[in-house]
Amino acid sequence: MPLLVRAVLFDVFGTVVDWRSSMFAEINDVKFTKNIAVDVEKFIDSWRAAYRQGMADMRAGKSEKMSNRMVYRTALQHLLNEHLNEYFTDDELDHLSRIDHRYHPWPDSIPGLTRLKKKLITGTLSNGTSVALINMAKNAGLPWDVIFSTDMLGIHKPAPKAYLTAVKLLGLDPEHVILAAAHNQDLKAARAVGLKTAFICRPTEFGPYQEKDTTAEGPWDFITNSVEELADQLGT
Repeated sequence: MPLLVRAVLFDVFGTVVDWRSSMFAEINDVKFTKNIAVDVEKFIDSWRAAYRQGMADMRAGKSEKMSNRMVYRTALQHLLNEHLNEYFTDDELDHLSRIDHRYHPWPDSIPGLTRLKKKLITGTLSNGTSVALINMAKNAGLPWDVIFSTDMLGIHKPAPKAYLTAVKLLGLDPEHVILAAAHNQDLKAARAVGLKTAFICRPTEFGPYQEKDTTAEGPWDFITNSVEELADQLGT
């Protein structure tokens, strides 16, 4: 293990949890339960696109400030209004909008995190909310030591302050901390402020026709195909 490494912080959505398969399973259940004629794959893509646009508009000052979950819920409501005539109660809509609290981990995530945790601090560095990350950890059994989230840090990745604030809260210097992520842009931003970097390849995160982040695109310190492989490389 590199002598300076004291902590590994993880991007969560796509890196540690398989959000797309989790969404597909749950929305497919809703489709059959409510007898809705909808293409689940397209629905997922549309919902994610609407969420990302909502977050971009909020950060640019084009819409009012709201929590990540409310952006997710608003995007879902607009999508249902536009494409479906099926009636959803407020409770059903609220439950579905918290789908990110129930994402399932990739098969290697928990074994790999458990190994890393024995010698290193493990935690999240995510644009998700604290409550989503906490509930996800409870539901899935993710063994974090610490959770850093966008609402806790007060800023979204890839802003440099997001990475540096998390490192400061750990009482460490950037070179003591690895950011592990399945997204090259996230790693690029972390490396720019001095963190070590680990690319975990998730070539099906965005579905069978994924075009981005299928390979490492930078001089990352570690390049792996799983959290367990990262644990191997770090000697834990």
